[in-house]
Amino acid sequence: MDKQKRTIYFDYLRVMATLAVIMLHMSAQNWYVSDVNGYNWQVFNLYDSIVRWGVPVFVMISGALFLKKELSLKVIYTKYIFRMAVSLVVWSAIYALFRYDEQQGRLINFISAPYHLWFIFMIIGLYMMIPILKKVVENMYTLRYFLFMSFIFVGCIPELITIIRDFCTNSTILNCLEIIEKNIKELNIAFGYSAYFVLGFYLSKIEFNKKQRKIIYILGCLGFIFTIVMDSFVALKNQQYCSNYYNNFMINVMLESIAIFVFFKYRKFKNDNINKGISYIAQRCFGIYLVHVLLIKILKEQMEINTMTFNALISVPVITILVFSIGLILSIILNKIPYIKKYIV
Repeated sequence: MDKQKRTIYFDYLRVMATLAVIMLHMSAQNWYVSDVNGYNWQVFNLYDSIVRWGVPVFVMISGALFLKKELSLKVIYTKYIFRMAVSLVVWSAIYALFRYDEQQGRLINFISAPYHLWFIFMIIGLYMMIPILKKVVENMYTLRYFLFMSFIFVGCIPELITIIRDFCTNSTILNCLEIIEKNIKELNIAFGYSAYFVLGFYLSKIEFNKKQRKIIYILGCLGFIFTIVMDSFVALKNQQYCSNYYNNFMINVMLESIAIFVFFKYRKFKNDNINKGISYIAQRCFGIYLVHVLLIKILKEQMEINTMTFNALISVPVITILVFSIGLILSIILNKIPYIKKYIV
């Protein structure tokens, strides 16, 4: 697979992941206030479940790109981390102006960045880890060992604990699980999103035959079904909303993410005009990501447009596309301004 093809599928993935994240936030908009027995909550759960791969795929793209480069610490900090830090500060300030709370004060409003900017904190941490993770991926044995340990301790064990907790009523067992879960979570310091970072590099490098790809797609479909069904079932069982299987480190979400990544890797993108358009949009996706929460807020509070305005099955995708489109226009405008293009979007 040539370099041009790899670049194209990364662009497609970046655009799709941006749409996925916006849809996730649209699905969550009225998720908490809807009756789990009702139509709306089940629709929100459906959409939320099928786009959980958005953030993991973003991280996988970054890993695939950065771990193949030779970067000095100076470049990592002065070029990539500095840009992320400036963007974080600027957009935290912008959002603070739009959601100012007099009781908290300006400083607290600024420091308590909006929920989606957690991604920048996380990606800065991964950039800091690049020199270490480069050593991990230099050797295939070490790389696979790292992924295996991540799969077991960040994925399998926490998911098993969650399943047992959701269906077990024995208080002794539940107390033991709580202690084990607390200790296991400490391993996120060593693995966590680094696993997706390394996984993206791994999947971009190795080749899968048709049989292997078929297995990956089947497991991915099972992951989607599991996410939808389990959250719905537990919510109805307990008569309260459930997000236990939305977590980015759940095996079902990992399987979704891997399937999406591999699917786009092996697609044939033959239309050069469409490819150029996707590449153009992909370069503006960071700006769309940064501004989309503000757009959702404006649509809801100023224009009274939200996922409960009309049928949820239609409103979620329609408003998602609307937010993406407006965000794209704003990102295109911002990308025409030299210093803003370089440091802010």
